[in-house]
Amino acid sequence: MSSLPDGSLNLKQRTSCKMHNQVVKIAPSILAADFARLGEQVAEAERAGADRVHVDVMDGLFVPNLSMGAPIVQSLRRVTRLPLETHLMISDPDLFLGEFAEAGSDSFIVHWEGNNNPHRTVQSIKRLGRRAGVAINPATPASLLEEIPPDLDQVLVMTVNPGFGHQHFFSQRCPKSGGSRKRSKRSTRSVRWKWTLELTKQPLCRRWRQE
Repeated sequence: MSSLPDGSLNLKQRTSCKMHNQVVKIAPSILAADFARLGEQVAEAERAGADRVHVDVMDGLFVPNLSMGAPIVQSLRRVTRLPLETHLMISDPDLFLGEFAEAGSDSFIVHWEGNNNPHRTVQSIKRLGRRAGVAINPATPASLLEEIPPDLDQVLVMTVNPGFGHQHFFSQRCPKSGGSRKRSKRSTRSVRWKWTLELTKQPLCRRWRQE
């Protein structure tokens, strides 16, 4: 959620492009925010044109880092009308779905890795009336997405290893992302695709998108 070099934050201007004939959607992660000014910076992102707010939740087990819990989501729900997208980088995400949904999460992204039954987790999310997404790590074969649950709303292809922000972009993951998206088109359901990509990496994105 960093500002542009001139001090402004204009997300729509920086991403006025289309990817595979789909309009790019922006979901800034609060992991990059100044937590002393979290509410203010989320409001700034909303005014700048963000489409939703990405909340990275880590438990120190599934990934080697700790971040935030449901109280942060609850506090954000009071200051923004944007959808709150909760990325659960945790073990046993099913145990926490109800708590985050009650706090105000509009959608969930859970990882294929480390989840004994991703299909069951997706079903649990849908029973809560929330949008469901699945994430795959950079080293995870894209072929797993052929088993994608039919009621899935979103796929997150990680271009960095989960657990830390401000990592170097893995440009070699781009071809996998494109191939994965083609596989999903075999399904009759429309699935939203998302990539972890900082605004500063946009030229790299543009280069492989045109191939």
